[in-house]
Amino acid sequence: MNVALAQIKGFLGNFRETRKQIIQLIKDADGKADFILFPEGGLFGYPPTDFIRNPDFLKKQNREIKKIQNQIPPGLNILLGGFFAEKQHLFNGVVLLRKGNPPLFFKKQFLSNTDVFRESRYFNQGSLKKNFFRWKGNRIQILICEDIFHNPQFPKSDILFCLNSSPYTEDKSLKRFHAVKQLTQKHKCPAVYVNRVGGQGSLIFDGGSFVLNSTGTLKTQCHFFEPDFQIVSLFSKNKKRAISPPPSLPKQREKALILGLQDFCKQTGFEKAHLGLSGGMDSAVVCYLAVQALGAKNVIGFFLPGPFTTNLSRELAEKIATTLNISLKEQNISPIYKMMLTTLFSKKSPENPVTKQNLQARIRALVLTAFGNETKSLLLGTGNKSELACGYSTLYGDLCGGLLPIGDLYKTEVYELARSINKTFPVFPKQLLLRAPSAELSSKQKDSDDLPPYKILDPILKKLLNKKSPHSAKEKEIFHKIFSNEFKRKQAPPLLKISETSFGEEWKFPIAHKFLTD
Repeated sequence: MNVALAQIKGFLGNFRETRKQIIQLIKDADGKADFILFPEGGLFGYPPTDFIRNPDFLKKQNREIKKIQNQIPPGLNILLGGFFAEKQHLFNGVVLLRKGNPPLFFKKQFLSNTDVFRESRYFNQGSLKKNFFRWKGNRIQILICEDIFHNPQFPKSDILFCLNSSPYTEDKSLKRFHAVKQLTQKHKCPAVYVNRVGGQGSLIFDGGSFVLNSTGTLKTQCHFFEPDFQIVSLFSKNKKRAISPPPSLPKQREKALILGLQDFCKQTGFEKAHLGLSGGMDSAVVCYLAVQALGAKNVIGFFLPGPFTTNLSRELAEKIATTLNISLKEQNISPIYKMMLTTLFSKKSPENPVTKQNLQARIRALVLTAFGNETKSLLLGTGNKSELACGYSTLYGDLCGGLLPIGDLYKTEVYELARSINKTFPVFPKQLLLRAPSAELSSKQKDSDDLPPYKILDPILKKLLNKKSPHSAKEKEIFHKIFSNEFKRKQAPPLLKISETSFGEEWKFPIAHKFLTD
């Protein structure tokens, strides 16, 4: 049996283009494969969100499925993820398409209700015991993503086909592999695991589809973070295809963020992006990611010096722009800042020093958002996870933007990523790697004036964001910072999710509560 793994990239609701992609791969598999497997939600996109409640979208999907079936050559079996209605109930499922045969449907049993997926909001459960078919005497079991993680019970099978839309987080690929390996060893049969690739909003699907033989040994694996198409002889004893080792963790993050940023722009219709290039590490890393995702000619940096900006910041911003070959515009905000102080406060200076700091950040945001309006360019925010957690940012200031590419990276992880990038492309000067982080909103200001050093802060944040209780006085102080700044996070741009616990859709805490005073 020859099986084709179609690790495709498809955007939510882009039925026509995804259908064309599917039909092309069917042509590529004709005469070479008996089966071709596409990901969960292969045509509709995943997750379907509330679009699934609009019957017109299901009708569009079903029309495209019929067009696909008309293109299937004799002898080729297509397994395609989709969403189907039956007696006023919706199911997340898989359809088996064959020339001259009616479609055969399989329904997901274990619905994903964790993290960003709330499938029970939309779908009813199917039954794994019904999710099988026979081909040339082989019992073939269908599993759909979450089904593999719950010790699924079904009769002894000869082949396992697993269709998935499983987004990237650290160690997720290992979890998938071990879950499928347990099933192959239990049933003593091979398994084919196909995953989606590409960004969808905040989510990043990393691909990495694979085939295991009956002992749970890896037979072949598709590339991570890019579309791939592999045809495998399932029962042959030929040597496995050469498999590259998975990327290092910093390299995984780099590839994931570039892919997520690139696809976010494609989905939202932006061809260009711009950002404030301050001479600090966060903006330098975001600038690098943007250039890799969109190309240097489509990225513009803004150096926006104020009354407390140092010459070193200008030098570093210019070095980054030169190295990445992007255009760098400069606009001194000091005249605007002085005018606004005079206009708003007359001769009396603001009593709260934070007022002056926030005013500078908001003037910079004004310049950046105005440029975006005029040029249809996406403003990229440069905030990191440590800042988001502690509220170390200015609402309507540096929190402005259409996307936070590094909003799920702690500050220490931003530096790790920069050092990793430097190994292959020396982008970040030594001065930048060694200088103390500073927003430069007051004289000789350092982040450490208001926060613990990031080497101390980030491990505490990791503990607290994983729902563990604070114990030490420092942990309680940080806990208070996290949950008294929810109002900022609620108004922050979307971020690219790469960890199990991000400040994305899965973060469900209120702005108003009394837990901190109890």
